Amino acid sequence: MPHRPYFKLTAAAALTLGVGLASTVLLFGTVARLEFEQGALAFQQRVDVRVAAIRQGLDQAVEVATATNDLFATVDPVTRHQFHDFTVPLLKRYPFITAFNFHRRVAHEDRARFEAGLQQLVPGTVIMENNGGVRSVAPKRSSYVIVDFLEPMKGNEAGFGLNVEPYTDVMDAVDEAVRTARPASTPLISLAQDKQPLRAFEIILPVYKHGMPLDTAEQRRTAMLGDTAAIVRPDRLVDSILDDSALLT
Repeated sequence: MPHRPYFKLTAAAALTLGVGLASTVLLFGTVARLEFEQGALAFQQRVDVRVAAIRQGLDQAVEVATATNDLFATVDPVTRHQFHDFTVPLLKRYPFITAFNFHRRVAHEDRARFEAGLQQLVPGTVIMENNGGVRSVAPKRSSYVIVDFLEPMKGNEAGFGLNVEPYTDVMDAVDEAVRTARPASTPLISLAQDKQPLRAFEIILPVYKHGMPLDTAEQRRTAMLGDTAAIVRPDRLVDSILDDSALLT
């Protein structure tokens, strides 16, 4: 019987290893700045408490990303309005999440029709790519992986309509999520809307066609419609978690 793979939230521990390098560097930078003048034992104790808080926060980020992905598993099809209504409260509650998006897989023969749909929301939008910080119209490819849904749009406009298929880090994370049937994370990446590089990472989960068998990785690849991504700022993640836990001072 076809079924959707269950994304275990306990996999957040494994995900922590994926994003841990970037977040841990920021964590220890923050902790060192706050605690350097304290004794070695007290310092280690404070570090342990803060590391535990960060791990819990990463678990929470995975849970939020999974909840957003569940929208696509239960509603067919998801509309832009539904995506907006679902994600806006999450963005307010979890300030370390900069944006949510849905990357849709589009075959070249559907490109013109898909671009026409994007233009209904933002006139003049075409599929773009970002090469070395320079945005240009995407060349002809057999398929594309497009930022179709994006919340919030304000401040993230440069990402709308972007083809992320050339981004190896993103596609590697998608492939890992498909292969393992678990959430996956990119390393620190540069976003099209950022002036500074390597400022965020994405927690990614695939979106599958309803009613398709999903028991094996090959079946999941065949059934893919795209993926959902939660974009996380590590510096905001660290500050938010430590502040909420009264550990920032």
